[in-house]
Amino acid sequence: NNIGHTPMISAIIHGNINALKFFIEQDSASLGYCSLNENKTLLHIAIESNQIAIVKFLFAANPKLIQAKDKDGNNALHCASINGNIDALNALLYHIPPEISRELHYKSKSEALFYKLSKSALSQNSQSEWNGGNSSLILEKNQDGMNVLHCAVKSGNVATIDLIISHNFRHAEFMNEKDNNGNTLLHLAAKNQDPSAFKYLIKFMDYSAKFLEEIDNQGNLSFYYLSKEVQINVITAIKLKILAGKVDQKELSQYADLLRKIQSDKQDQEVNSLVSNI
Repeated sequence: NNIGHTPMISAIIHGNINALKFFIEQDSASLGYCSLNENKTLLHIAIESNQIAIVKFLFAANPKLIQAKDKDGNNALHCASINGNIDALNALLYHIPPEISRELHYKSKSEALFYKLSKSALSQNSQSEWNGGNSSLILEKNQDGMNVLHCAVKSGNVATIDLIISHNFRHAEFMNEKDNNGNTLLHLAAKNQDPSAFKYLIKFMDYSAKFLEEIDNQGNLSFYYLSKEVQINVITAIKLKILAGKVDQKELSQYADLLRKIQSDKQDQEVNSLVSNI
């Protein structure tokens, strides 16, 4: 039509799964179809259109679609994360067939980390469908150097962030990954002026104090991009974690200097009073 949609794409956008099945029966090769301008597969389009039944149908019909990337280097998990499509993300995370899992394992560019992630998930997760293959896809980066969790944080959807992390990916290496601009998850949340995402992520300082110490390509801590109100909350959280023995203050050299600086700033009575009373 005049906006570049074929009948097959229109069927997906409007949730007409019967029409889609008919078109595919006529031409099975169309399962690998990509839109001309953005190199998107039918699975990308179904995820963006929030057509979960079609997402599941396409994935079952051709599991390798999950590996395909659009022009920006986003695979299906990136796409679901960017769009905050929790139902699609959940379905894709847990139903990768074993043969795709093995293929992804051998293609993984981070074998040691892949092994940690998959071993942890297999030992801790009660859902038998999990087979490890999604670890590699979650670690894959798009053209901006962003993995699936980066995309979730940048989109500002805390529910999506929680879903990904709850699938047992709470490892220091994964949490500290940076994009092409040197942004960690905390940097992206702070630069996005998203206090809810930042406050959620700050909870995971228990896993690695280094999570707070990372700097971006401009040499800045994520802390410096926050509003004053959120900075106060972060300092409070850090002090409480230190006092509770969950975080070693020696591992937070940059924040220790920051705490001393703020506490010695007599003009900032609000911060001074809050920190001294913890």
